[in-house]
Amino acid sequence: MTSWPRVESIPVGRVSATTRRLGPGLAAALAGWLVTVSPPAHAAVEHLSVKTPRPYGYVIGDVIEHEVSLALDPGFELDRTSVPEPGRVTRWLSLNEASHVGERRNGGSRHTIRLRFQVVNAAQSVTPAGTPPLRLRVVGPEGDFPVIVPAWAFTVSPILPAGERPAGRPPDLRPALPPGPITTDMRMVRVTALGALVLGLVALFAGRHLAERTGRRARRHFDRAYRRIRHRMRGPASSGAYLDALVEMHAAFNATAGHAVFEHDLARFFVEHPRFEPLRAPIAALFTESSAIFYGDGPTPAARDGGLNRVRDLCRACRDVERSA
Repeated sequence: MTSWPRVESIPVGRVSATTRRLGPGLAAALAGWLVTVSPPAHAAVEHLSVKTPRPYGYVIGDVIEHEVSLALDPGFELDRTSVPEPGRVTRWLSLNEASHVGERRNGGSRHTIRLRFQVVNAAQSVTPAGTPPLRLRVVGPEGDFPVIVPAWAFTVSPILPAGERPAGRPPDLRPALPPGPITTDMRMVRVTALGALVLGLVALFAGRHLAERTGRRARRHFDRAYRRIRHRMRGPASSGAYLDALVEMHAAFNATAGHAVFEHDLARFFVEHPRFEPLRAPIAALFTESSAIFYGDGPTPAARDGGLNRVRDLCRACRDVERSA
C-alpha cells in the first residue's frame, strides 16, 4: 500500500498543466494519487490540501487527526451533508469526531474539515492499514459533482511483540514516563499570586467573622442565665430554685456592667447601658426583692408567690435586649 503522509496545497486547476509535461501513464497515476474529481471540479476547486501525521508507529488507542482544506470558486458550495458522520470506518479505525468550518472569501468559499480517528484494534505484528477515501460533494450551477480525497496509508504496531515474551514470565512493561517540568512562566505566577491573595482575604474575613460571633456569644450573659434558670425549673419546685435564679440574674448584671451592681447603683448601670432603660421598673423591683431576701427579713408573701416565674420572665426580656445590641 502506498504511503501518503502529507499532501500540501494541491491546486486542482494545475493538474492539467502537469499532465502536458509528463507521459500519459505517469500523469494519470499522479493525478489520481493527488485528488480524484469529476471534470466540472477543475473549474470549481481552487485549492485542496490534506494535513496528516506520521504514517507509522500507531498502537491500539492512538488518535490520528486529519485536516482537509478546500477552497471553491464563486458559484460553488460544499454540500455539508457529505462530511462523514462519526462511527466505525474500517477494521482498524473508528471516526470519533468530524467537524466542518466554512467561510466566505473573495466571492468564493473556504472549508476546513477536521477528522479525528482512533485505532480500535490490536495488531500482532506491524500491519498496514489506512483511512477510507473521503468523498465530498460540491454543488454548482449545473448540479453536483464529487471531490474525493484519497485513502491515507499507515501501519499499526503491537504493544508488546509476542516473540519477546519469555515462557512462564510476564512481559517487561515500559516504565512510566517521568513527570514533566512545572510551568513557571509569568502567567502561572500571576494566577498563583491571585489565588493566594483570594485565599488570604477569605481567611481574614472568616477569622474576623468567627471572632465577632465568638465575642458576641461571650457577651450574652443573660442568655446563659436564662438557660440555667429554665434548667432548674424542670426539677421539683423548691425555694432553693428561686434563690439560685436570683443569683444567676445578679451574676448576669455584674458581667454585663463589668463590676458589681447594687440597688443603690442602678442609676449608673442605666446610664452605661441605656438599652435596658425600658426594663428599669422590673429590674429595680428585682433588686429590691433580692435585697430583702439576702440582707433583710426575707421575701414578702407577694414576692414568694410566683417569684421564680417573674425572675425567668425578666431574664428573658434582658436576653432579648442583649441580643438586639
